Amino acid sequence: MWSWYLLVLYFVLATIASWTTRYMDRPPSPRAGDDHRRPGLWLPRAILVLYHVHQAMVWLLLVITWGILYPAALAMPDPRERRDKLENMLNFGSYNQHGGNVVFMLGELFLAHLPFQSRYLGWVGVWTALYFLFESFSKIVWDQFHYPIFEGGAMQQWSAALLIPALQWASFGLVLALVSRKKKLVERVESQRSIASNGGADRPTAKPHAA
Repeated sequence: MWSWYLLVLYFVLATIASWTTRYMDRPPSPRAGDDHRRPGLWLPRAILVLYHVHQAMVWLLLVITWGILYPAALAMPDPRERRDKLENMLNFGSYNQHGGNVVFMLGELFLAHLPFQSRYLGWVGVWTALYFLFESFSKIVWDQFHYPIFEGGAMQQWSAALLIPALQWASFGLVLALVSRKKKLVERVESQRSIASNGGADRPTAKPHAA
């Protein structure tokens, strides 16, 4: 639920930025090439941080939920426990939190003009560290973990603690690859538009052969 609440916060802040840009003549939302370190641009900076965190987190949650937790629930020997686990995953809310969020962020990736840069990977690590601290606090105070992947013995907990950052880095790399693909698609479309607008004047012509 942490990431879902943060996703809602991202879209709320992005909506506010879009609204103020459109109707209040405020500075626009961040675009590639802008200097986001200028004073007074706290909202664009916050949006960029949340944007990078969620672009990585949605893929992480997708893999963990449907690649690890779902098969583990199917393999549970106790029918009642298996049914309870599956009911927690196979419902409208879970589909939105562990699938719909990917669709939302893919839409942002390909339709918005927000830059995605490797220097924001540290913020993804900060979010992970905060969540680990929360789970540790929960275990100490209430003697339980909130995320099923931490259930089990010490070996499973350490494995989860190593797996989550590794999946986040892999997810971040996947998004960087998608951004590169998006850039190539945009360049191709712009090139085709330029050729069409010039009536084919920009189309390369064959070189004459020597007699």
